[in-house]
Amino acid sequence: MLDRGLLSRSLSHLFRPKTMPKGPPPAAVMEWASAYSAYGNAAMAGATVHTPLVPGPGPNGNFFDSMDSAFRSMWMGVAWTGPSLVGTTLFVPSLSSILLAASREIDGSRDPDFALSFITDALHTYTLSITVSIVPPSGTPAIVSLT
Repeated sequence: MLDRGLLSRSLSHLFRPKTMPKGPPPAAVMEWASAYSAYGNAAMAGATVHTPLVPGPGPNGNFFDSMDSAFRSMWMGVAWTGPSLVGTTLFVPSLSSILLAASREIDGSRDPDFALSFITDALHTYTLSITVSIVPPSGTPAIVSLT
């Protein structure tokens, strides 16, 4: 089950001056993806669990687009299984649009705790919007969101 508190704790070092990611998008995105995966690995879809998320750096270019690509790859790359169930990730929303909207809200704030809380909420909402197609033995797929 997804735990917003775990997400916040996993991301907290990214909001401190001495441990904030620096450098080109691939390296910074890899730090974000690694921190996020600790939270994401607890996700369930109905009665299914997934193989571990594999963090990747994302492509060079715009930071938000690189994050979107890296996170989408993580979620699309997992297999979902449960008792007599198999599933695949069906839909991953656009993370870049969510991050862009969040950045507008926190722009100008010098409060790292506010930024952490706002980004945590945005990423948690993003994750809850991911859907999985689960196929039971009957063969009739069900579409479920992550929990």
